[in-house]
Amino acid sequence: MKKVNVTTTICFVMLLVAGGASATTVITANSTGGIYSFNSDLTGMTELATGYGGVQKDMAVGNNSIYFSNGEYLFQCNGGGTIVTNTFASVFNTVAVGPDGYVYTATPFANGGGLYRFNADLTGFTQLFIGYGGEEKDLAVSEDSIYFTTGDVLVQCNLSGGMLGYTFDGNFSTVALGPDGYIYTANPEGGLYRFNADLTGFTQLSIGWGVGAKDLAVTEDSIYFTNGAGSVVQCDLNGALVAYTFDGDFNTVAVGPDFESTLLPGDANRDGVVSAGDYASVQSNFGATGEPGIPGDANLDGVVSAGDYASVQANFGSTGAGVIPEPMTVSLLGMGCAALIRRRK
Repeated sequence: MKKVNVTTTICFVMLLVAGGASATTVITANSTGGIYSFNSDLTGMTELATGYGGVQKDMAVGNNSIYFSNGEYLFQCNGGGTIVTNTFASVFNTVAVGPDGYVYTATPFANGGGLYRFNADLTGFTQLFIGYGGEEKDLAVSEDSIYFTTGDVLVQCNLSGGMLGYTFDGNFSTVALGPDGYIYTANPEGGLYRFNADLTGFTQLSIGWGVGAKDLAVTEDSIYFTNGAGSVVQCDLNGALVAYTFDGDFNTVAVGPDFESTLLPGDANRDGVVSAGDYASVQSNFGATGEPGIPGDANLDGVVSAGDYASVQANFGSTGAGVIPEPMTVSLLGMGCAALIRRRK
């Protein structure tokens, strides 16, 4: 029988699990404070939350959280749509999560035109720059750059806020970074465009789809945006229409993991830790019914009942269900495995 190198096999499995991808969820919000999730083909809507104040102007997903701006505060929600925390009051109208895990935002020129960076829990902010013009309507962050729209041009800055370049005046109102490294944008007239990372070499993908385009998100095979009709629209990467939702007065869109696939048993308040706060969540939502993982549903059966108290007790102290490690984590695992293999040799 052939001898199997156990260390190598274990490392391979660790890397396979760490590098695995979860299903894509499309997250959106409307002007009355509702947060909703759709499947990647824009079917199967779930209402995550309703009634959050203000007109939700921008949205981002990262750090196993949903972030949104309402023109005054930045909010952080868990995957179930429950608010975890918020910033102090300002005039924040954009939000993006960088590959570094920081949360980036900006204020309109009339309110200083500042770029800011917060920790993932919305504490410890740094002011990167102040004084950039325009309304700063949307924001995206790569490993080395911050991109934002002013309502006229796209602007590229480094992660310290220093300006690197900008486009011609295209009346651009949205911006998103694609997994392919390209920068995608749209204007209110309905044009979809793709730029190189240095904002050169643009391609017009389509014109006329997204009249009144307000927000934009890109996956490996799709472009999603909200339009003036209040729908979320899905196109392929060449700009061809694939699907769209009903008019839900939707004005933001973001893409992220399937939060339901990473729910932690016992975590009734969806903060990633099974603690005393989960007992309170079960109590405050007792009797509620809906999709598995609604607030208070610790045992993930779609009903908040006495069984959820037992689930909290059984899983007390657990953390972080199925969170997919970031690329850096995968790299570190690879380095550790390589060291183990060398040692065994």
